[in-house]
Amino acid sequence: MPSAPPSRWIRVGTILLAALFASCTVAPAPSVRPGPSGPPPSSASPAATLEVSPSGSLPTPSAELPTNGFPTDGVEWHALDCSGDDACRVTYVPEPAGDEPGWPVLLPGRCRGTAKSPGGVAYAACDSPDGMLVHAFDAGANAVVGWPLSLPGSTASVYENRFTVGCGDEGSSLAIKPNGTIVVAVADETAARLHVLTPVGRRVAGWPQPFPGDPPGVDGIGGNGCRGFAIGSDGRTLAWGYEGVEPAIELVAARTEFAMYGADGGVRPGWPRGSVGAASHAVILGDGSIAFASASGNAWRLLADGKNADGWPYELPLPVAPELAPGGRLVFLLPISDGQDHAIVLDLDGDVARGWPVPLGGEVETRCQMGDVACAGLIRPAFGPDGTLYVALAEGSLTAIDPAGAVVRGWPVGLGEQTRTTHLAVDERGRLVADVTCEPSFELPTCEDPEHETLVFSPAGEFVGQR
Repeated sequence: MPSAPPSRWIRVGTILLAALFASCTVAPAPSVRPGPSGPPPSSASPAATLEVSPSGSLPTPSAELPTNGFPTDGVEWHALDCSGDDACRVTYVPEPAGDEPGWPVLLPGRCRGTAKSPGGVAYAACDSPDGMLVHAFDAGANAVVGWPLSLPGSTASVYENRFTVGCGDEGSSLAIKPNGTIVVAVADETAARLHVLTPVGRRVAGWPQPFPGDPPGVDGIGGNGCRGFAIGSDGRTLAWGYEGVEPAIELVAARTEFAMYGADGGVRPGWPRGSVGAASHAVILGDGSIAFASASGNAWRLLADGKNADGWPYELPLPVAPELAPGGRLVFLLPISDGQDHAIVLDLDGDVARGWPVPLGGEVETRCQMGDVACAGLIRPAFGPDGTLYVALAEGSLTAIDPAGAVVRGWPVGLGEQTRTTHLAVDERGRLVADVTCEPSFELPTCEDPEHETLVFSPAGEFVGQR
């Protein structure tokens, strides 16, 4: 597998970025290095590699939660729009799109997260003039009885580290467990913690619990610290944090720690576990195991009991965060060379899936508005219910790769050279929903009056309509 040119990731290139992110508690990314022709032997262990190692007692400082933000699907969703620290709007977007009575709801202060319960209740965690409040609204934008609920402290910033700029992709400080309970990340001057609440606004026994890592910092650019969380299909909660974080443009830390909590708030046997340096965020698989990428570029899978899974780690050509595909397969988007990025899929045994890696036909689109610099991270891919991988490419196109590694008939789809994709999702009907915008760049500065649209495509690549 060829190695990635350092220029794609290291060329941050402007004084503006340095000034913007210098105050965020993060630092330089690991160096790019070639990958091997195949995975390392299954006998590799944390002790031998100094990558993942058992940890002692869970430190009390720090913590937070990451969750899946809106839109939750492509059919209907709640969108959180905040301007500064003065007010936020929570908007309900039904299918077909249109004005919904009662929405949007205006919330004073700054909100860091929203989530929708299976019953259709929209929750929002906000810092208001009266303190931190967790709001709940029904489909008609009416406040649910028992809400809002006041919590001590303020909303805690949560992120998914993707080896780009700052702490990574900002997530929601609020999430919903499969049983309908609400998880909220809260920070004070000494620690960040996870609170768990019932749908009627009561606190669940055994919570709050702290997150690993450094204590919260000054709340500013980058939030009040780099940390995150994920929730498993059985309700277990994984929290991670970073120790010894250095102030710089990209996230650098002495150590990453992962803690797994049970429903009762207790640390599960075999946890916490650690990784040297600033590892990526982790994903929880259906069997309770987790997967992440270390700072040195190894993909790891840890079993539900915290032990190393056989066949892991797999050495990637550079540090790349995992994406979880249907069936528990792990997808990594690799910036292999200018003009031709690749995707690789690993199965649960740490082996490369048949038909992979595959070229994507171009460079993966980034959120950066500075030409080809991947300074703000890649646009995350989306997955169809059958495992189809949808990827947004630079130069205005979308592509679809089936689970066997073949381009799906009808794809790629061209959107126009000045059209940029900003978000991908798959709706409840299995259609691809792409948020796009017309934006100027260094190469194409002529785009005027940028338009933001939501485009919908069938699994066969047919344009269905727009919102």
